[in-house]
Amino acid sequence: MIAKPPQMTAANASAFALQSVVDTYHLRTPYPPALARVLLKFVAETRSPILELGCGTGEITRALAPHVSRIDAVDISAPMLKRAAAMPGGNAPSIRWIESPAETFEFDGPYTLAVSGDALGWMDWGVVLPSIGRALTPRARLVLITAVRGETVWDGALLEVIKRHSVYPEFESYSLPERLATLGLWTVEGGRRVGPTRFTRTIDEFVESLHATGGLPRDRMADAASFDVEVRELLAPHAQDGVLDLFGYADLTCGRPNVDG
Repeated sequence: MIAKPPQMTAANASAFALQSVVDTYHLRTPYPPALARVLLKFVAETRSPILELGCGTGEITRALAPHVSRIDAVDISAPMLKRAAAMPGGNAPSIRWIESPAETFEFDGPYTLAVSGDALGWMDWGVVLPSIGRALTPRARLVLITAVRGETVWDGALLEVIKRHSVYPEFESYSLPERLATLGLWTVEGGRRVGPTRFTRTIDEFVESLHATGGLPRDRMADAASFDVEVRELLAPHAQDGVLDLFGYADLTCGRPNVDG
């Protein structure tokens, strides 16, 4: 197995099956409404299905579903898939919610487009990337998508609070698209930023969004209550009537997986 950043372990990935994480996952930075329109421009053959690996609560899948004949939305977390199917648009006839590890998923392609968010970081890259490549049509591409919250004046202070409370004993910041390219697992062809899109969160909602991550799952933290107090005190001066005015982007990187790994 290819060595990955120290926080990217199976044990840490299992946090996304915790009900507390699933229940607050929708509070994370949203994708811009224009994302679906941009992704559809990558579709090579309109009659072929689309694939999303690590779909979580299906934000991308549900946005694409009205425009495609079939989308296979794959995730290892049964609670995530249950929530995805129950959310608006989750019952679209074009969606197949599939519970499976990406490493053992039986790809039912060929797919005209494959997409994945940060969830791909948790997977076995040396297995999954060649598998995606073999499952794509000749003109199809893999698009990696990252939701990015816009910068604020309190980001530095928030990061220090997160570092003190994170369940990760070690953490390495890295770019997934760049790491995969360096390893020779795919060929990057381009990228773009979609957005910005404005969104709001109450302070409590923002705190809960932080717990919907691998590093801060409430059920696994030593002192989640103290973390919550620190974050609320930090954010209070920056909120208007308890509400934070935020904005976000989606960073897209397009490429073709190398089938030989």
